[in-house]
Amino acid sequence: MNPIQVAVLSLFHPIDGFPMIKERRNNFSYIPALVLYVLFFASRIASIYITHFPLADTNPKTANIWIEIGTYLLPIITWVVVNYAITAIAQGEAQMRELFTSVAYSLLPYIIITVPVSLLSYFFSETDGGMITGLKSAAMILLIFYIFISTMSMHGYTVGKTIGIVFITLISMVLMWALILIMYGLTSNVINFISTILFELKMIYIG
Repeated sequence: MNPIQVAVLSLFHPIDGFPMIKERRNNFSYIPALVLYVLFFASRIASIYITHFPLADTNPKTANIWIEIGTYLLPIITWVVVNYAITAIAQGEAQMRELFTSVAYSLLPYIIITVPVSLLSYFFSETDGGMITGLKSAAMILLIFYIFISTMSMHGYTVGKTIGIVFITLISMVLMWALILIMYGLTSNVINFISTILFELKMIYIG
């Protein structure tokens, strides 16, 4: 089954569509996933610049493209890594690269909805912006729903077990980033301390 067929099936019948990613295990390619990620980030960036200004959630004049990409990319990478680590212990059936790909296919609803909704915003006034906000929120809800379905179908879990795995994954993601931030803070303090000592020694012995 080619990537387009997998995309269509994942979109309209995700329970059957996502497992198809594993069927291509011996002929795996990152290209479909990378294309979807590029489309995802492109649709997000496009929405910043083409949404009617009074209804925009981000000011295009002050928007930083790299921060926008990082805001979405880091959670995706963290989810894939942490979810794989947890599911590898919990009898998961998918490999990390397959989880990476399944998340990419889960972005399809967002990709399809975002740009048309942004263009639609020009037909609404600021007082009627609730519909645009609602549609954008629906795109994010669908994205989360598809990630949940992909987790369940890719690993062969029940709904209850998937809820537990998702909860543990989210908690682990928070703990992982808390640990990274703590380590970053400690490392910065150590580097500053060493730099201060070296500077003092330089002033004492070299002048």
